[in-house]
Amino acid sequence: MDTKRIHILVVDDLPDMAESTAELLALWGYDATACTSGIAALACARVRRPAAVLLDLVMPRMDGFEFARAFRALKMTRSAQGAFVSLPGGTGELVDALAAALAPTTVTTLARVTEIRRAGDYSIEWAGGSVRSRALVLCVPAYAAAGLLRAFDTGLAGACDSIPYASTATVAFGYRADQVRHPMRGTGFVVPRTERRALLAGTWVTSKWPGRAPEGHVLMRAFLGGGRDPHRLERNDDAALVLTAEQELVELLEISGPPLFSRLTRWARQSPQFAVGHQARVTAIEQRLKALPGLFLAGSGFRAIGIPDCIADGRATAATVAGFLKRSTAA
Repeated sequence: MDTKRIHILVVDDLPDMAESTAELLALWGYDATACTSGIAALACARVRRPAAVLLDLVMPRMDGFEFARAFRALKMTRSAQGAFVSLPGGTGELVDALAAALAPTTVTTLARVTEIRRAGDYSIEWAGGSVRSRALVLCVPAYAAAGLLRAFDTGLAGACDSIPYASTATVAFGYRADQVRHPMRGTGFVVPRTERRALLAGTWVTSKWPGRAPEGHVLMRAFLGGGRDPHRLERNDDAALVLTAEQELVELLEISGPPLFSRLTRWARQSPQFAVGHQARVTAIEQRLKALPGLFLAGSGFRAIGIPDCIADGRATAATVAGFLKRSTAA
């Protein structure tokens, strides 16, 4: 049996478990994809139906039974755009479009909140003024929420601060296509932990999306750091990080000659780590929130990883907020 043709979807809300299982399957020759929620797994399955699914039954939002029912009901149609879709100007276009759809006085942007106070309602302070509100939704990293909440609930702040985050760095490289011997079929690769390499993963950007490089050239990205290698980014030597990424790609993809350009981007504390015990931490946070009516937390640090999960979590939170405001108005 040619296992490389068999696609397996691994679904587990514990990232380490999902990733290690997928890595093990990859070592055995299978084409494995790891997803950390039922919602994200359905999105993957819509693009490419797996031959088998390894499924955790107990997950937040969408458990394994709900996923199985939704998966069976899927009607597969091949996307004309391929497996990956992005926005020409980057994902920032999504935020810009949402902002443009709102009335001009609805949103205040570029306003750094300095303090939140609670006296019945919530008072949000920033350099340009303040506003009072019956309901407050903090859609920020868990550690940022901790800083804002500490003034009136140190226990809740401590629970938010207990959610670990990892930093990563991406290095983009441009080459002439004839410099790269590897065929770069597919979209990239993930490096198993057992390889003990500095590189976490690589993306062949020009294989995923058209128009990302001139004709006859390729653009690729290397990923470093993360929860698996947290100390690599503690040094401020950007040149060393770029050189490490370049050497790894040269060896793996059989690249000849220097890159036409390279660009390093650091993402400090940008990736929440859903380590063992994460669900218990979130449950403790939600219990404390019950004593603070009108306060809600959303975002990737609590119940979601990736854009599809964050959108689903945002919709669910919005519905909960709307229900709270309706009940409080009626009272």
